[in-house]
Amino acid sequence: MGLVSRTTSPVVIAALALVCMPTPRAHGSAAREYLDHARAAARTIQLSGDQSAALRSVACALADHDPQSALDITATTRRPSDAARALAAVARNLANTDPALARQAATTGARLLLRISGPDHRLAEQRLLLREVAALEEEALLAAFEVPVEEGRLAVVLGRAESDPAAALELVQSWEMTGLSADRALTVLAPISAAADSQQAVELAATISSGRLRDQALWLIAERASPAEAVGIAQRTSDWLVKSAILADAAERMAASETEAALLCVEEVSAARDSALAQVVVGLAAADRAQALELGASLPELPRRWALGRIAVALAGSEPEAAEALLAEIGPPPEIARLAVVSMADADPDRAIRLAGRLPAGESRDAALAGVVAVLSKSDVERAAGLVWEIASPRWRGTAVGAVAPILAQNDPDAATSLIGLVSDPEVARRLRAEVAAVVAADDPETAFRLLSSLPPSEYRSEAAMDGARALLSARGSTEDALRLATIGLEHDLALRWLVPSLARSRVRSPIAMAQEIESPYLRALSLVDAAREVLGSESKPLLTPERARQVRPIVEWEGG
Repeated sequence: MGLVSRTTSPVVIAALALVCMPTPRAHGSAAREYLDHARAAARTIQLSGDQSAALRSVACALADHDPQSALDITATTRRPSDAARALAAVARNLANTDPALARQAATTGARLLLRISGPDHRLAEQRLLLREVAALEEEALLAAFEVPVEEGRLAVVLGRAESDPAAALELVQSWEMTGLSADRALTVLAPISAAADSQQAVELAATISSGRLRDQALWLIAERASPAEAVGIAQRTSDWLVKSAILADAAERMAASETEAALLCVEEVSAARDSALAQVVVGLAAADRAQALELGASLPELPRRWALGRIAVALAGSEPEAAEALLAEIGPPPEIARLAVVSMADADPDRAIRLAGRLPAGESRDAALAGVVAVLSKSDVERAAGLVWEIASPRWRGTAVGAVAPILAQNDPDAATSLIGLVSDPEVARRLRAEVAAVVAADDPETAFRLLSSLPPSEYRSEAAMDGARALLSARGSTEDALRLATIGLEHDLALRWLVPSLARSRVRSPIAMAQEIESPYLRALSLVDAAREVLGSESKPLLTPERARQVRPIVEWEGG
């Protein structure tokens, strides 16, 4: 425990990096080049909090393929939580290849967290660190000095379960966990192990002392087990509702192949037995439609209409004529009729439109027509657009236009914007104009710019502008036009911050050269980190406000000196 000190200096982290004996940097790697430039930009940031956050992003991105350089960066990361997050990434990466160094990185991060003055904030950061370094198992507990032992062990087990459930189970056993902690751990681990050995999973679940958690685990195991195994598992539950749910699910799954067994299974269901039998009828229809229809006819009125209606919906896409006949026989509820009509729209659009038109005037018919428009727009966009005029409801007409306008815009932006004129809700109409602008941007940036410029400032305008700009870059269009589009919704630096990663993918222009146009070194650094992630196969989601606005902390941490 001599490693634990409240006066740990960043020099310790620097020494830790020296122990690594860094290998020569792979300057030929595009990702590494972007990260080197991001690191240089971060060094010039004046605000210490922003600099710390930027260095953390660089270090975490480096940790996967160059943990030594990541450690070097943490030596000058001033905010304790940022340095600890980066050290955790390094520790996680080195856990299997260099466990001693991984342990040092984790405990150094833990010592830095002791500098956070607020006890609640400090404890929350320790819990995060503990979960992140769970691969260190027993030694991970050294990274959370103030977390109670049982809580810490549970966190490590749950973190380990994400990557190595067998190792997590060994920890539960070696630590001899008991009580609620053991129950919670086994509730997660037992269902995971069901894929490999359902019997072992059931035995694990049986050791859970809480009846509620035990039934929960058994239910999850039953869903992963064969229907026959699920029936046996149901007998081990203590809650009659859980037992009925497991049996109903098992019966539905075996309906097509083991009909008699499925029917016997339904006899044991004590909650909503008619519903369970209706599910069997639907499952049976795929193998023996005649028997399913006969069995369904014996059900009470409501479950009968539901089951036969579901069969009609299933038939609509492949046998629309048979589906129509069945619908006529049962007189389905409006929702079932709508689903069937939409399902047959691709296979037999004429029949679907005719059946939709026969529905009672009002929401049901309009909803069905809107669904047909959405399906038909993918194969016959002109006909789908014409069908919009038959929808009376403003709500469903807006839904239909939303489905067809972006597709129509690909070849005829003017027709798409004219169609949007049928939408009565001004806000919905503006959103659709923004969507159309994003669709046409790659081929017609001027039209996209005109459409977006006509809209008032809003989040959806900003999102559409960025989507259009990125689509233009992906199509190897002009970077100047892309930036012009992006700045409709975002200020110049922030627009560039989100365009630079797209350049790494499209290679229209050097991401580094474009990043140099970002005045803010903070945003420049983050843009280059994401450019590296693009090259490495990951992607960040654009935010419409600077990241630090979403990283406001409840207290100001110790900044060092």
